[in-house]
Amino acid sequence: MSRRRIKKITQDPQSYGDKPKQFPTVSIRPNATNKIHNVKRNIQRRTFNNKVNREPLTQQQKTPVNYIDTLPKASKDICFIIGGGPSLNGFDFTSLNGFDTIAVNKSVEYISNPTYFITTDYSYFTKASLPISKIKQKAYKSYFVANMTHEYMEIFNGQVIDTRRNFVYEDLHYYDGVITSFNKEGFGSTITEFSNGDNSGHCAIQLALLLGYKKIYLL
Repeated sequence: MSRRRIKKITQDPQSYGDKPKQFPTVSIRPNATNKIHNVKRNIQRRTFNNKVNREPLTQQQKTPVNYIDTLPKASKDICFIIGGGPSLNGFDFTSLNGFDTIAVNKSVEYISNPTYFITTDYSYFTKASLPISKIKQKAYKSYFVANMTHEYMEIFNGQVIDTRRNFVYEDLHYYDGVITSFNKEGFGSTITEFSNGDNSGHCAIQLALLLGYKKIYLL
């Protein structure tokens, strides 16, 4: 066919524009032929709201979180802080029996009876082998450090909330104590000056200092 004989379409097809759309309806019958019906009404276009609700949560924490402002003093002079790094692969943790220990994150899985467990990494429990309820049974005391140095972190109705992700830190009531930390640099001399250093290892050292240990060994 000659290109000259092709008619140019200058009108929008009926499926575009502002006119109401017409779609057929279908009746689905079990073990029978499905039937298509002519449209008798205009079908309105659906709209979807993809906006995430960022309103603060208003429900009170069912089991109260134990926010602490004091710490007991250690009865011994020496403690060992155990990290979860690969350099401890093959380490004989039974050699620590009889000593006070502070387990950081994953290391709590390898120590039979740690004196303390501490973490500031809430995402740790999405990859841990032990839930906090089991860790509490192993450790004499368990502490969670709520890092409040970020502007999107706040406490509302007794709950620690990440407002950026509209996320609630659940299960904090399992801990023997939750420490709210508003400092990141150095080390504080009181629990109200607790410094988190933005990592759990730093929190463990700060805890050992506040507990009053005179010699602190880092593993």
